[in-house]
Amino acid sequence: MKFDPPATIKPAVPILTTYRLAGFLSVHFHTSSSLFAEALCRVIGSPSITQLFSTPFSNTFAGARKEDNALFMVEKRNLFKDDTLDTALWSRILRSMDAVAVPPEYVEGLRNWVMDGLQALTDTASLEEDGALGWTSKVEVFTLGIRVICTAEVLLVWGLDTMGEAKIKIALRKLADVKEGEGIHGLWLEKIESVLENSVLENLKQVYRHLRTV
Repeated sequence: MKFDPPATIKPAVPILTTYRLAGFLSVHFHTSSSLFAEALCRVIGSPSITQLFSTPFSNTFAGARKEDNALFMVEKRNLFKDDTLDTALWSRILRSMDAVAVPPEYVEGLRNWVMDGLQALTDTASLEEDGALGWTSKVEVFTLGIRVICTAEVLLVWGLDTMGEAKIKIALRKLADVKEGEGIHGLWLEKIESVLENSVLENLKQVYRHLRTV
């Protein structure tokens, strides 16, 4: 039996559809505490909002780096789920959230998580060599690094803690500069440079807007 979809249903590229959904949620639910909680868990990789910071970053990092010596690979539940793209998507939603939807208690927790993460990544990059089969090549490690960088970007966009922002920028710069940019994955480096560049541009825009009101 042949199925003919209704004329109102149009085929769409999955990634494009995903970003359209993100745009829709960002516009219509930017003050939703429920959306905030879901997006935060997706970006951090936490199973629930109550367990958000229950595990120290050092433990999470050690778990991501642990080698699997199983004789046979365990099949993933969803082979089509890309955690890196998922993190980028939900961090975009988080960046669009209104300040009223961001509980103050989470800001400090996120900042501490990011700073711990950036420090751990920087220390590892300083001690180990990276490359095609380097320490960032493991999928779990690469994804965790993206989570840290994207969360740092979220905090910088929110702009709720000036002193904390400065520390995050310095930490990002240190990570990017390890071994003159050769100590980490190229995509991490590219993302960090983009985050720092956008932060500088936003600061310049704020100065310009301030000068126009003088």
